[in-house]
Amino acid sequence: MKLIVYHIFCVGDYIDVVNRQISRLISSGLYDWADVIEVSCVDPQDNYFGIDEVFENLNKVNLLKTDRNHYEWWGINKIWELSQNNEGQVLYFHTKGVSNKYLKKDENEISELKINGIKWWVESLEYFLIDNWTDCVNALDTNDNCGVTCINGWWWGNFWWSNLSWVKNNPKPAQGDRWYFENWLNHARQPKIKEFHHFTFNPYFSILPDDIYRTNNWFKDKEIDILSAEYGTLGIQQDEGQPYVDKITVDVTQQVINNFLSNDKKSLFISANNELNGDPIFGHRKFLLLRLKVDDQILQFCINEGMNLNLKFDE
Repeated sequence: MKLIVYHIFCVGDYIDVVNRQISRLISSGLYDWADVIEVSCVDPQDNYFGIDEVFENLNKVNLLKTDRNHYEWWGINKIWELSQNNEGQVLYFHTKGVSNKYLKKDENEISELKINGIKWWVESLEYFLIDNWTDCVNALDTNDNCGVTCINGWWWGNFWWSNLSWVKNNPKPAQGDRWYFENWLNHARQPKIKEFHHFTFNPYFSILPDDIYRTNNWFKDKEIDILSAEYGTLGIQQDEGQPYVDKITVDVTQQVINNFLSNDKKSLFISANNELNGDPIFGHRKFLLLRLKVDDQILQFCINEGMNLNLKFDE
């Protein structure tokens, strides 16, 4: 079976996202590859505005509409059910970002940084998993699953390709929270994976060009300058997994410059932790926010506390 499973959450600008993602599925040739496309559409208001029109002429699509929000259970459970009696490959993806646009999850003040970061992140996922889907199918000849940035078995963003034979041996999905479904594919198992790219930074709060992952050795022969670096909390709630905390940071620009110079300006390997310049706010998750000038472009990298940013500029 050549399977695609697509999960839609009908909030925000979802219909624009759905139209764009389905158009990409078709233009890439991935729609033609698939035997069946299972679409789960969750609308808590039971309206499903524009959904029927998107899929009305796509005869490979089985469309499920429901007002019961069990996060990504509808799509993940469908994959598991089909894996029990079918061999083949599956692409799973969803309308990432439609509900996470705010400075605080329970208020309506928009975070442009978060919107742009998620947009860039989703573009990278769709580039590797949809535009370059033949690489994914080929990778599954020798791997259990593949995608972009897998840490401790979690595919960041929860877009992935997998063999149905791998999924078959997973437990039937329960109706857990959103983290349960992001962890479900490889929970308590050690898959053989293929990463097409690996991010060592947090895309929610990074500002980067698409070419940074599309072009090999993108930094090579470019002029690099460290503009600023700060470490602490950002004054933006990433998601419901972390509380909102006002922005409290310490300046660590010189520490980053020293690291850059110690590597002869050829690379930057920096750890986001309290050793940079102390702990500006005890007991809360912190980030390193680094701004670079690369030729005439301003880039921003956000690195989670406990993670390492590794940039090589001469390769």
